[in-house]
Amino acid sequence: SQHPLDCLHKTMAFSVLPQYDSALFETIHQAPTFLPFHENDESVRIIVFVAASITLFQLIMLQIVKAQLSKKNDEKSTSTAAWKASYQITNLVVNLTLGCLGIYYNLVLIPRGEEIRSKILGYEHVKLFALGQI
Repeated sequence: SQHPLDCLHKTMAFSVLPQYDSALFETIHQAPTFLPFHENDESVRIIVFVAASITLFQLIMLQIVKAQLSKKNDEKSTSTAAWKASYQITNLVVNLTLGCLGIYYNLVLIPRGEEIRSKILGYEHVKLFALGQI
């Protein structure tokens, strides 16, 4: 005999968890694993550009924070505090930018009613977002 909550637990699990679609997974796994070389080449350039931009932004923030802190503190404590503050400012700006970009992509760019296979395989509309995260 089953416990009365077992039935409820199973019903809730099936309503929350998506059903396994073997045909969908078969079509996804038939697609090539790696992107074509020309797309990888472009992606690497975008990743390097984003990383360089973030580094440049942090160095600029470091100089601004150092200038502000040097008016108040001695040299050694200013340097450590400036590095920490510039890192935190950069982290805030990058995460805020990615968060806003993700919301924009989700609300505006991702087509509604599109089948799940094309959302998984056709990533062009979110490529910049993914490369920015890397």
